[in-house]
Amino acid sequence: MAPVRQSAAGRTSRGRRSAAVLAACCLTVTASCASETTCPAVATASTLEVRLAAAWPDRSSWDVGVGCDEEAGCAELDDTPGPDRALTVGMPDAARTVDVTVRALGSGETVHAQEHDPAWTRTTQPGPCGSTFSSGVLVLDVRHAPG
Repeated sequence: MAPVRQSAAGRTSRGRRSAAVLAACCLTVTASCASETTCPAVATASTLEVRLAAAWPDRSSWDVGVGCDEEAGCAELDDTPGPDRALTVGMPDAARTVDVTVRALGSGETVHAQEHDPAWTRTTQPGPCGSTFSSGVLVLDVRHAPG
């Protein structure tokens, strides 16, 4: 057996090595026991955009509205009236259809009100924390325009 050497603090060098090995083993055991998946607190939302086609007559004088079922968790990114609407959707599976309305900004008259089926596509890989979806852009063409 090798002779034990004392350091200035009175500990042995063999003792320090043993403590380091013990600490490394404890960290390894702790890390392997805590291998649960932890999802980030901030989720990445799925998106939906609805626009009037460029060919709409006097495009800037219209307001697009989009409604989802409450459980879908739709929230407008910008509530400024206009011909484009972007939303985040918490649960795309619950937003199989969305209600789209087009109103004249001046009079408030509704010229289009119809359910539309967004074509959801997965934008991230599925995993234990879920994945995000996008519907691309739903464009209302001139067939939906008044007159």
